Amino acid sequence: MYFWQAFPDFLRNTGILFLALAGLHAISAIASRGNWLAALLTAAARFLQKSAQSTRNFTKGTWDFFKDDPWNTGFGCLFVVVFAFFLAGILSVFTGGAWVAFFDEIDFFLEDLVRYSPAEEIFLVQLFLFSPLLVLLFILLIGAVWSILSLAGKGIHIYAALIGAPAPQKRQWLMTGILLLAGVGLLTSSGQIRPFANNQAREALKAHLASGDLRRLDLQNLNLSGVDLSGADLSSANLSGTCLAGANLQKANLQNANLAGAWLDYADLSNANLKNADLQSASLKHAILDDASFWETNLNGADLRYASSQRSGPSRTTLPDGEQTFIGDRTWGYLRFERFTDPEHPNYWAVSNLPIPVSCQNAPDYSN
Repeated sequence: MYFWQAFPDFLRNTGILFLALAGLHAISAIASRGNWLAALLTAAARFLQKSAQSTRNFTKGTWDFFKDDPWNTGFGCLFVVVFAFFLAGILSVFTGGAWVAFFDEIDFFLEDLVRYSPAEEIFLVQLFLFSPLLVLLFILLIGAVWSILSLAGKGIHIYAALIGAPAPQKRQWLMTGILLLAGVGLLTSSGQIRPFANNQAREALKAHLASGDLRRLDLQNLNLSGVDLSGADLSSANLSGTCLAGANLQKANLQNANLAGAWLDYADLSNANLKNADLQSASLKHAILDDASFWETNLNGADLRYASSQRSGPSRTTLPDGEQTFIGDRTWGYLRFERFTDPEHPNYWAVSNLPIPVSCQNAPDYSN
């Protein structure tokens, strides 16, 4: 959805990278007649190729270990779980969150499966039932790492050979010029394409707002004040720093949504699903929270002054002052909110004035 919105920044960052590489080639051409950079790239290529070979050997060894006993649920499978998620987090840095989105889908499935079961027992059940899948996923993740290392090593090796012979200094001066022209061109084009890109992003968002399906979308730092999102699915959406002042979020699904630093003053969140939502340092002054569902919600540092919370109760939730409520705590319930919403309460607690996010001041309004 936000391809066009991110495209100008991508061009700008790529242009800056090209200019930095042009400077590196120029330094190498002056300081060592081109030999220094060619030698460095050759060493990097060898390191990546050796790493790829080691990864391949590790993958083969792991497969040989598990293939005869795919239902193994001991420490080996636990290692698979931890390491697979670790690799997914690393890969997500380079894949724009694609792996994180994949694991979110698995998480949604598991939540539906184990909604009413004790966490300790369910962990063991999951470990047993999904061990073949986890082993396969582990192998695939390692294979992806091997492919990336192998391709990167071969690519750098080819480039090092290209600029290293027979005249490294001349070739690197040539590459300096090419990269310099490309960098300047990308920086110029990024500024020219931005108005068009913003318009395309606005139209795309309007289509999603009309459909009500905003799952896992990146909506951070947008001005959505007053928007009607009643009944919308915003599960796992990124709304950090978003201006939602006066927005209609009745019966909206905000499960696992990131609302950290969001501005929700006078917003209607009645009957909204806020399970696992992150509302850290969010402003909810005068917000309507009646019958909203709070479960493991993070409200640490949130401003709830004058918010209405009838029949709403935090369960296993982090309250604005950092206190955590738990199942079995007899005092939990909507009364827990009164000392954060009512300034006349004897134990009233309020966060210091939160800064109004830029999205409420001069950020583009994609809702109109």
